[in-house]
Amino acid sequence: MALEDKLLIVVNPAASRQPAVERAINIARQGAEDFVPELNLLILVDQSTTDSRADNDAVYRNGQWIKDLYDRFDTLGIQPSIEISWSREWADAILFSASKVGASSIVISHPGKSANRSFSDEFWYLVRNSPIPVCVVQSTRAPAGRPVVVSMDLSDKNITELNKRILTAGQVASKMYGSELHLAHAYQDSMNYPDRAKLVENTGIPNERIHLKAGEPDQALGEVARELDPDLFIVGASRRTGIRAALRGRKLGDILMTIEHDLFVIV
Repeated sequence: MALEDKLLIVVNPAASRQPAVERAINIARQGAEDFVPELNLLILVDQSTTDSRADNDAVYRNGQWIKDLYDRFDTLGIQPSIEISWSREWADAILFSASKVGASSIVISHPGKSANRSFSDEFWYLVRNSPIPVCVVQSTRAPAGRPVVVSMDLSDKNITELNKRILTAGQVASKMYGSELHLAHAYQDSMNYPDRAKLVENTGIPNERIHLKAGEPDQALGEVARELDPDLFIVGASRRTGIRAALRGRKLGDILMTIEHDLFVIV
């Protein structure tokens, strides 16, 4: 979960389940003493994935629905801002709102592959264009001290700036969740097998919590996710702009489609 001071929580009013909202509430409860985030709720429909027919009850919401949403946070002593957008440009609306409120992370819901829902083109556009981390919440279950797993590209002998951001996010998340921090890495060539001693030295993660798996990233990391059943899986993505941002990153896409736990995408 994003642990910065300003979170933009994207709420889909047409959805019956709101994993992103549930996670924000979980975080607010767990971090009440040490971490009280500023929450900004953006109510927005992804029209590319929503049945917008007039006879669909899910596309109608009233003032009581908004009040109930607000009250869930208010009872915790948090007064979120609420913004409503009817823009057809789902991803751009999120990015614009995040910039406007100065959000440090974006939190969105996704039903996961078990619901037979793939990630839309708008989703990929959001991840590839976002200048801040995006947390994809795929489950409504509350964090319960299960591991936090960071996945880093270890092809470079020196720890990269992206890896540093991933590691820092993992350290903060594991501290807040009261969880063990684990490192997962997939390698395809035994000649590139990482130096465990160096990893321990560079990351501070004990050797027994470092998982090095042979194979494609999605399969190897998916295996780690099944073994550890983590509360949070943190991965990195290279930010893209222009036409490159419209292209789906194959490796990242495969990972997101394989792992059904909460995913925090660091850019």
